[in-house]
Amino acid sequence: MTQITEGIKNLMTGISTYGLSDFRLQSGSTLPSAWIAFKTFGSPDLPAVLYPSWYSGLIADNEWLVGEDKTLNPQKYFIIITALFGNGQSISPSNSSIAPFPNVTFYDNVRAQHQLLTKKLNITHLRAITGWSMGAGQCYQWATQYPDFMDIIVPFCGSARTSIHNQVFLEGMAPFPAR
Repeated sequence: MTQITEGIKNLMTGISTYGLSDFRLQSGSTLPSAWIAFKTFGSPDLPAVLYPSWYSGLIADNEWLVGEDKTLNPQKYFIIITALFGNGQSISPSNSSIAPFPNVTFYDNVRAQHQLLTKKLNITHLRAITGWSMGAGQCYQWATQYPDFMDIIVPFCGSARTSIHNQVFLEGMAPFPAR
């Protein structure tokens, strides 16, 4: 096994996927045979906490807050970390043949997370949703899209709307179109 293959395998350790079938997006486009990647910690009998990833963040990047001595203690909470569409773990341009890959929104990601929680994990209510950066943005989206589904949102280092200077930064990371 090459070092790169081993590295990818390690990034996916303990990660599951949930098939969303042909997932209709807010824009009206469809992600054919879509899936969302996730990882859980703790017992499903405990109060559930959703912790979505941020732009370019992988599930493993969120694990720094999970542990018996951490804020998200799996002895107290059932923690679900989800990956954004397009991050390489959930359906993305890099792991599908969808071209061009459609624009996806927080609305789309939150609806996919809700489907995962309710249809796959049988969760009907969350104790909390927390997230950093674009994970924080998803907290705000959850509060408006499914306001009765959680007790509290705990966004940190994020905003409800992406600032202009951050939009420029994000657009600068997009690949140039083929000529």
